[in-house]
This record gives sequence, structure tokens and C-alpha cells, in this order.
Amino acid sequence: MRTHAITIAGACVLAAAPARAEPTAAELQAQGERLAKAGRYSEAIDAFKAADRREVRASHACLIALAYTRRELWPQAEIFMQACHERARPSDPEPEWVPQAEALIEERLRSANAALVELSTDPALPDVELSVSSFAPDETFGPRAIHLPLGRHAVLARAPGFEDERTEIQVADRSARRVVIKMWRVGKRPRPPSPPSHLDRYLMYGGLGASVAGAAVHLLWYRDNRAELDGARRDKNLVAYRDAEPAYDASRWLTLGLYAAGGAAVIAGGYLHHRRRERRAEAAVTVLPLPEGGGVVSVGWAR
Repeated sequence: MRTHAITIAGACVLAAAPARAEPTAAELQAQGERLAKAGRYSEAIDAFKAADRREVRASHACLIALAYTRRELWPQAEIFMQACHERARPSDPEPEWVPQAEALIEERLRSANAALVELSTDPALPDVELSVSSFAPDETFGPRAIHLPLGRHAVLARAPGFEDERTEIQVADRSARRVVIKMWRVGKRPRPPSPPSHLDRYLMYGGLGASVAGAAVHLLWYRDNRAELDGARRDKNLVAYRDAEPAYDASRWLTLGLYAAGGAAVIAGGYLHHRRRERRAEAAVTVLPLPEGGGVVSVGWAR
């Protein structure tokens, strides 16, 4: 009985204890201001962003812009200063120090090694979000002109119903430029053209090479073996005939094989060439036998 009473009393104490509430936007903003005064600007920016996720306010964007000026990251300061202006309302006015901070940002951007890049999409989408690789991942914005430092940047564009598009930008000097990102609806992106195949050329060149090799074997090896075999037959020298026969057979089959392979390759290459070029061409391959054996491959096209 006593144990049950202790358990019930403990449960009542736990139920009565208030749950720890999440910090409010005002508390997170105050935390960010304390961090900024301590010179911990990166942490201050995170606190201001957390406050902005609780409640979107112009003051949060203004404070983020100010923290970025302290870090001398002028392109990011420029983006959030623009958001500061866009959000300002009579109920949420800009802080008094905004004109001075904005003048500093503009001055430093004029002398910084950065180029003005106008980012837009095709088609123009009202709800597209852009992000730049040199910015924090959670810093997105709509199509606009921004300053980017010299170097290579990747711009990612996202919009509902469209595929994500990634574009590489190389900023080599301070000249202004315009970048239009082509957007495709999901499943509507055209397939990239397949690279041209040169198999037809390889087959024809290889076939001609095999035919030339066959002609060389024919003239330099087969013909001599054939002459030696015929001489042994005329002399009725059976021993010499049997000695010459293996070399003759090998040279004969090699010659015929090279001619046949060359002719087949030329035919296949010509057919592929015809299909690729969509030309009505007829390939003609003729093998002309020679009196001493073997043959010569003749290739021609008639349109």
C-alpha cells in the first residue's frame, strides 16, 4: 500500500512539471545578437536563421546581412540585404543602421574580385529556388542578379513539377554576365543525341586492310608455295610434293581467309554506312578468282 502511494505521488509530480518549451523567435534573435557582440558571427547567423524559421521577419534578414558584412562575405550580405528590403513592413520596419550597412556592402562589392551575374530560368517560374555552391545549403533565392567571386560555381535550380537543374558557371573576370537555366518538366527532358558511331568506317577500313594483307600473302607466300607444289607434281617427286603441301595448304587457307574476312567486313561496313547516312546506296563486292589460286576483292558503290 505504501509503495503504491509513492508511485502515485511521483506520477503527479512528473505531470505537474512543465515541459521545456522551444525557444521563441525573439529569444533566438536575442541569442544571435549576443553571439554577434562576442564576435561569433557564424553562430550568430545560425541563430538568426533559426529565429527566421520560427517567424519570417525583415529584422532577421537584416541581422543576417549585418553578420555577413562582419565576416566580409559580401555576396551573401547582398542577398540578405535584398531580403531585408523585400520583407520590410510598417509592422516590421528595417533597423536604423540598414542604410549604412547597405552602403558598405555596395562599396566593397565595387572593389571586390566579383562579377555581377544575372540568374534566370527558361521558362520563368515564380516559385523556382536557386542556390549557389559558394553559399550555405539553406540559402536559397529567386531569379535575380547577384555578385559571385572569381572561380567556379555550381547553381542549382529547383521548382515543383520540374527536374532539378545544375549549371556550372566559371567567373574568370569582373565583367557582368547573364545565365539562363533551362528547366524541364519531370519526364519531359529530351534525350541527348547519341554520339555518332564510326563502326562503319572501322569495318570498311579493316576489311580493306584484310584484303590488302590477303593480296600480300598471296603474292609473297602462296604463289611461291603453289609454284613449288606444281613443280613437284610435274617432276613426279612424291617426297618433294608431300614436303611442299603443308606450306601450300597453310598459305592457301590464310589467303582465302583474309580475302573472305575483308570482303565480309567491307559489306557490313557499307551496309551500316548506308543506314547511318540514310542514303540509297548499293554496295557491290566481287571476288575475282586468279588463275594461280586465290582471288582479288573488288568493292564498288552504285547510287
